Amino acid sequence: MNKMSNSLSVPPVEETLPPGNYVVVTWDLETTDRHIDDYICQIGAYCPWYQPFNQYVLPMKNVDPEASSKIHLQVVFVGGQRVLINTVTRRILDTTDERTALLRFYEWLRQIAEVACKWSVSQYGNREERGAAVGSIPKKRPCSVVLVSHSGIKLDIPVLLQALSRHCLTDMFFEVVSGFGDSFAPFAMELRSQFSSLSLQSLYTALVGGEITKEHDAAADAEAVYRVLEAAFGGPLSVNIPQVGRYCYTYPAMAYYVEWKRSLNEKAKGMRAVVAHVRDFRQAGKIKSDLLTLGYDYPTLCLKWNNLGESRFSEELLSQLEYSKKNGATSYLTHMSELPPPVVVREVVQHFKKWGRNWGHRSN
Repeated sequence: MNKMSNSLSVPPVEETLPPGNYVVVTWDLETTDRHIDDYICQIGAYCPWYQPFNQYVLPMKNVDPEASSKIHLQVVFVGGQRVLINTVTRRILDTTDERTALLRFYEWLRQIAEVACKWSVSQYGNREERGAAVGSIPKKRPCSVVLVSHSGIKLDIPVLLQALSRHCLTDMFFEVVSGFGDSFAPFAMELRSQFSSLSLQSLYTALVGGEITKEHDAAADAEAVYRVLEAAFGGPLSVNIPQVGRYCYTYPAMAYYVEWKRSLNEKAKGMRAVVAHVRDFRQAGKIKSDLLTLGYDYPTLCLKWNNLGESRFSEELLSQLEYSKKNGATSYLTHMSELPPPVVVREVVQHFKKWGRNWGHRSN
């Protein structure tokens, strides 16, 4: 899956899209919860010169109550059948199964790519009419889609990839789609100080004005993503806009990233002991994230502590953190926290000094 490494302990390389003929489509999912293994409830997508895509899906599991309170969707029984309803209007929504929804999404994207390809050909005119001066221009300029969502690497992309795999649609889907972009990235990596919040609604209010028509509705949020990027960096959207293209990644890079994050989520469970004494849960989360991004799991930390001792262990961990934070400052996929390396080292050392020889029994 990853050409750069066969080991999921190795962070992904930020393989951005090569030069090509792409059309940017913004999209969003509503899901049964906030985990990468959850199911799709709604797919929304937007392209300014094509009809929007909006498809509700009857998920294979019920919507988590907390998620339902935000997206206003829930599965209930009506007449002995499972249906998806809008919890505000109590209206039964027109849904389809997940496989059919994905096929419809694929067909919509394929049509967009086809139209974009025709446009790119027509702008050069007829080759015979234009003569040898345009002899190097091909008759066809195949166009593929780049799907851009807000914080998509956290949920939308993993959920979509899993759904495609579940229904054996991956190969077909990526004949049309070349990769993924994240609209959160340019604001987080380059413009963080200019905004008090980087939520889609906050950025929409600051850059476009007003509120999203229906926040936490996939179709409305998909259009909002486009409007926010257009207002910030100009339009029509293109991977040739630096702030957009810098955060558009190839499908293989994203597929590896998703599996890498999945492996980190498993390792994170064992890391709870390291930060159990840290009262600030945000700081505890950042410490865990930094250690996991370095490739550590709890047994490896314990082994190094025992083999190296406090002094050498601290020096080595500090050196690794300083190097990664300095050289990974421009990396969005493997971005390290802003915590100073000495703070991370101090808290890790405090854990091992506290538990001493009993570390082997504190991994859960």
